[in-house]
Amino acid sequence: MKKLFAGFLAVAMLAALLAGCSGGASSAAPDPQSPGAPADSAPAGTDKLVIWSYMNEGEPISTWEQSIVDKYSAEYPDVEVEIVFCGREIASQFQTKLNDKDADDFPDIIIQNTGVLSALAREGLFKPLDEAFATQAYDQDKPWGETFIPNLIESMKVDGTNYFVPESMYTHGFFYDAAMFRSLNLTPPKTWDELMEVCETLKANGIAPVTLDGTTDLYNEWWFIRFAERLAGMEKLQAAAKGEIAFADDPAFLKAAEYVAVFSQKGYFQDGAAGSVFPAAQALFTQGKAGLLFCGAWIPTEMASQTPPEMEMKMFALPELPDSVSAWHEEIWSNAAGITTDGKNTENAINFLKIFSSMGVQDSLTALKNPSPLVGGPATQELDQIESIVNNATTISGNYGDLQQYGDWFVNVLGPLSTSLINGALSPADFIAQLDADTAAFNA
Repeated sequence: MKKLFAGFLAVAMLAALLAGCSGGASSAAPDPQSPGAPADSAPAGTDKLVIWSYMNEGEPISTWEQSIVDKYSAEYPDVEVEIVFCGREIASQFQTKLNDKDADDFPDIIIQNTGVLSALAREGLFKPLDEAFATQAYDQDKPWGETFIPNLIESMKVDGTNYFVPESMYTHGFFYDAAMFRSLNLTPPKTWDELMEVCETLKANGIAPVTLDGTTDLYNEWWFIRFAERLAGMEKLQAAAKGEIAFADDPAFLKAAEYVAVFSQKGYFQDGAAGSVFPAAQALFTQGKAGLLFCGAWIPTEMASQTPPEMEMKMFALPELPDSVSAWHEEIWSNAAGITTDGKNTENAINFLKIFSSMGVQDSLTALKNPSPLVGGPATQELDQIESIVNNATTISGNYGDLQQYGDWFVNVLGPLSTSLINGALSPADFIAQLDADTAAFNA
């Protein structure tokens, strides 16, 4: 369990905001505009539904989640609902709560990142949802599971089984300012050579080509993983992570490290990148001091308050690399909700999650720049290419290539070494050698 929760805590660092739990029960008047018929007949009695969210109270997404609670409460007034906004400390709180599974306030639903929740599902802590996905959707004339973007649902499966209901849909790539690109006669690159040309043009115009927080292991290891996914493939990447093969056994891993090293070797990161502390890099990007930001699709939401109105933030996929085994491997994941195995109100939880993922609540979600997980759902302006990126993927994985399931190795081995690689403290060859040595020591 220690390694499992190390990975859980690592992903919680993504927002770099730690806060204690705060929450409360909901109450609302009936909503006459509620779309469609109820998901199922309302459960009898006065059951209680307990929901834990990774959000802090008062954050935009927490307000949206509370609105879903209010909608559900209007439709099922006999069910008491408590939503607890645990913040980014939800990992440690759930770990503690597992020692008190019989408690009345044990969560029925947990909302978090699928990269984290998948590891918990493998431990038997969430209920399979395949049967529920075959039932009628809340406000669409199709099975519930068919309302979601197919590659998203496929990427969220754990050993072929559905455990989670997506709140959103994310992928990973380069963010850029379309207005800046137009002013420099640049277009989004589709090949490695075109990406290098973009970086050279930005650099020649006094703009840091790429912005980086060089002290943030969790973001830095994403670079090596993304290139390794394309060049070596997921099977070999995960085998190496488990110590079943050596990274040195396949030259594709060294090639991936060499691609990463190019950015520091050519001076494409901003001055002082090695010492930059999250979220300084993101601020440089929205200030127009850097041309590209390599990150996940939550950036429009996370940086909304700092994005000037003249900026036309857009996203493109990691360009195609020569010698790839999968030319357009993409990471696809979600913040999502799962029903805990030890929760007491599965039927209520399913009814809630059908409303939570219904078409009728998508406009209010995408208004927060959170990308919709539904087929035909509304798009946010900044992420108008995300569904195309996802649908065009040649192979898929969850975020970080699903390597978070390896817990302590992901945090304590790959993370620090990736930071040394991207900052130029380790050469690509030394990075691979040290990665093999530390992985062997970890598994000893």
